[in-house]
Amino acid sequence: MAADFPVAVAVQGDYETRLMDELCAAVAPFVVGRFVPEHPDKTMRIRHQNRPELIPRDARVRDVLVPWDPVELLFV
Repeated sequence: MAADFPVAVAVQGDYETRLMDELCAAVAPFVVGRFVPEHPDKTMRIRHQNRPELIPRDARVRDVLVPWDPVELLFV
């Protein structure tokens, strides 16, 4: 059974140049199929925690997030 829980990942010097899709691809191998089920028919997206709007897939991390900014990864 999967539960909702926060995941914090920090790799020094690696966060700010990635696109949101690249960030999802980097995190997915560590959680999808291990802690949450796979959803091959859906796309993994990111939003700020407790906010309904999704962050654009082509946004750069440094332009929309600050270090330790809480985000949610979800399948849509």
